[in-house]
Amino acid sequence: MITIRYAMHWDEVGLRVIDEQMTAFLRKFYRPTPEAIAGKAKLAKGLTRLVAVSEGEVQARWSTTQTAGS
Repeated sequence: MITIRYAMHWDEVGLRVIDEQMTAFLRKFYRPTPEAIAGKAKLAKGLTRLVAVSEGEVQARWSTTQTAGS
């Protein structure tokens, strides 16, 4: 079973692994400019992170500007 929930501090290792895998894949096709990286960093501060968890392991992650009930 897969559960979707808000990311918690104990998900950080799983999130880091997923981010590293996604970044490595994307870098084959896309190299962001320094401006794009700075814009993403600024935007990321206001995002809510969600994770998909199966058998205690983070399988995927999303970031959204929406909050619960939106």
